[in-house]
Amino acid sequence: DVAENGRLPNAPNMKQNGEPESAESQKDGFDSSPQLPEPSNPSNEASPSRPAKSVCVVLHGGGFIYGSPTLISRFSQRLSEELGQDVIALKYPLAPEQIYPSQLEYLVRALRKIRQLPADSAWREMKDGEGEILRDGVGGIGGHVNGKTAEGASYSSLHVVGVSAGANLALASCLLMRDLGDEPLPASLTLVGGPYSTCTTSQSYLEHEHGPKLTKAMLMQYWWLYMKGGLGQLDEWDLKGRHDDKEPIKTLSDLWCRDPLKSTYVTPLDHATSFAGLPKTLINVAEFDILRSDSVGLYRRMKNDGCDVCIKVLPGAHIHLAGASGWAENEVIKQIKSVASKMS
Repeated sequence: DVAENGRLPNAPNMKQNGEPESAESQKDGFDSSPQLPEPSNPSNEASPSRPAKSVCVVLHGGGFIYGSPTLISRFSQRLSEELGQDVIALKYPLAPEQIYPSQLEYLVRALRKIRQLPADSAWREMKDGEGEILRDGVGGIGGHVNGKTAEGASYSSLHVVGVSAGANLALASCLLMRDLGDEPLPASLTLVGGPYSTCTTSQSYLEHEHGPKLTKAMLMQYWWLYMKGGLGQLDEWDLKGRHDDKEPIKTLSDLWCRDPLKSTYVTPLDHATSFAGLPKTLINVAEFDILRSDSVGLYRRMKNDGCDVCIKVLPGAHIHLAGASGWAENEVIKQIKSVASKMS
């Protein structure tokens, strides 16, 4: 039910406004290049003094412009209980104050450092009643933590779960880490109701462009705010000095020289040449979600590229996890738990 990849009608050319803003001007004090301490065990392999432990990192939704770990705090807590793992729900810079690639650059650095830091470093004086608060000062990473970590434990494997816009960022982060040669990649990837394309002519867009939850107009606004911050006239955006992803990316800073409208790491379903090499992936989407075709199209592309991927469609549901009824949340958690059990 996926139409050929199209483009947004009369899509303007875009470019970014120079380099990342300073940490002082960034929303919520985010520093896209946090300076973190060198790990005592860089390989993060289990040792007698640092037993191995898996961790699940959750990226919240909100159209790239709002949301926080508290938006999915119940989900994170339940996921921790069901999996028996620590769950870190990361916060990340939001548009329009911080535009692409600030979010992606920050998250890749955060995922790398979570693997390197001793797991118990996230547990120092952070009690808030619902889960632990992982403050920005701890390894430069912010978010909420649920679970119970033994003293001195290290994270031997990392599982990433993204919801809505967080699913886009989770997929893009794994693609970017793959292309940068990061080893090892996260052990698994769960994508819940994410946008992966700017195509507005797919079957689900045509069926549900007016909602009842997400609408076509809302999604277009989210894309523009994420890629440009809503600044200036759309028809005056200039691409001079920008280029697409035909040349291999070498460093995170290279992202600032790329045209976001042609980037693998913004709309992977439109521009990724291959999904080969990604971790085991679960794609989850609601039956009546306007973004259903994005998920189906991504599943087909990943399957064709030889990925270990499965898709689950929640029957009768209108939207993904955020704001879904209890049974829909239960189904998502059950599916994630099933994938996790096969990884162990």
